[in-house]
Amino acid sequence: MFPICDEQGRVIGFSGRVLSGDEKTAKYVNSPETPIFTKSKVFFGLDKSKRAILDAGFAIVCEGQLDLIACFMAGVQNIVAPQGTAFTADHARIIKRYVDEVVLCFDSDEAGQNAAVRSLDHLLASGLAVRVAVVPAPHDPDSFIKANGGEAFRKLVEGAEGFFDYYLNRLCKLDDANSDKGRNAILRAWPRPSTKPATTCWRTNTRRKTALRLGVSPEAVRAEFAKVRSPESGVRSSENEDATSNEPEAETPRPSDKEFWLLKLILLHDDLVGWTALHLDVNWILHPLVRQIVEKRLAAQTSESWKNLAAFFG
Repeated sequence: MFPICDEQGRVIGFSGRVLSGDEKTAKYVNSPETPIFTKSKVFFGLDKSKRAILDAGFAIVCEGQLDLIACFMAGVQNIVAPQGTAFTADHARIIKRYVDEVVLCFDSDEAGQNAAVRSLDHLLASGLAVRVAVVPAPHDPDSFIKANGGEAFRKLVEGAEGFFDYYLNRLCKLDDANSDKGRNAILRAWPRPSTKPATTCWRTNTRRKTALRLGVSPEAVRAEFAKVRSPESGVRSSENEDATSNEPEAETPRPSDKEFWLLKLILLHDDLVGWTALHLDVNWILHPLVRQIVEKRLAAQTSESWKNLAAFFG
């Protein structure tokens, strides 16, 4: 049995973990909702972790009470867990009162990863930056800590990639980014969680990264994103608003096919960057943005400061 407390540490309900039962039985049984206990507005553990969250500058969100307790005992205390329900807009607003960044750390199975994707809209709508720490299969945070220790889990959280990079990588694993069919599937799947952000900067960065990964032009990605309608309202997405705005985003000339392939080579094949740095004359690159990215990547190679693609574009 776990006591559920509000942010001041006052007990407002209880949650029981089922120790045995068939697969159709819910793992957790919570107290009935009351005027002081609404599951969608309560985080388990926030009364204990709010100071650590403020000190760390970000909050880790896990799935269950046992995950949170294991993390807390291992010294990772800036962590909360939704109370047996999906991540809601109320949850996002609560976290926003404390910090501006969230690291999602859900179970490694398909259900856990899908839960991470579903939480994005509420997090972005609240203005929170989102990263995702992927626990290696078949673990959840509890079992991972038991097998590898708290320090390994802390490093996993520190290395969490931005949500966009995580989601694009996930889509590219589900579909072949090197085939026309796969690229179309990725472009159709990606925009849905990107309809909420209101900043042109975020959307522009999304399009550019997607274009680089798929080997297509940003204009092609933008056109595909503009076709997407919000599933809830049936209205055009904010990507389409970019295209029809009275003050449209300025278009830049499209890079050549050779320039696109050069970008793909140096950003996705680290073993070829050293050779490229020795043989490439950057004056050959005509597109200003492409040249800027290439020069930055080669400089990172020379200074040995390269970490990964997510950090490079972060």
